[in-house]
Amino acid sequence: MKNLVIAALLGISLVGCATLEALKEPVDYDSTYKRVTFTTDNYKGTRTYKSPILTINEGKNIDNELMMGYLTFTKANDGSELYCLMTTYDSKNWAFFKTAYDINQKELPVINGSRNVGSMFNDVLVTENNCIQLSKKYLEDASMGNGLNIKLIGEKKQKVIKIGAYYVKAFLDAVSYSETTRFSKNP
Repeated sequence: MKNLVIAALLGISLVGCATLEALKEPVDYDSTYKRVTFTTDNYKGTRTYKSPILTINEGKNIDNELMMGYLTFTKANDGSELYCLMTTYDSKNWAFFKTAYDINQKELPVINGSRNVGSMFNDVLVTENNCIQLSKKYLEDASMGNGLNIKLIGEKKQKVIKIGAYYVKAFLDAVSYSETTRFSKNP
């Protein structure tokens, strides 16, 4: 019985270590590349790749807000493709994000996702999800240059999002490898 309890505790602790490792943010090309995930949806006829989540913080966090982001690539069976920088913004106040510009003053399309309100005790928490639509060429240029530097603008708040070139390159390489090895039709 004692051995069974020890084995169970060891198993739980090892699972806990794996979970903590998965929660760590990527810090380089390898740690990003290894954690790009892939899912298919046979009902929608799509496959989607997702990079690991990054915390986006531009300095002091006065409003107890949190912004997270990750890259996605979705390809449909009809051949259509969509690259996005997905953002999730949590705060006590709405931002109502609507537009985005990069450091070169290029406007980037924003697809507004869900906006939710929740409460706990005496606090209210709002969550806004958005997709900043990017082209493959735009991401390739970012991966060879200084990465992404985008300002997301809302009615009540602006957030600067900076993501390193290594992160973008690792994501594109993982997608390319998977698409080539899994879905290419060899003659």
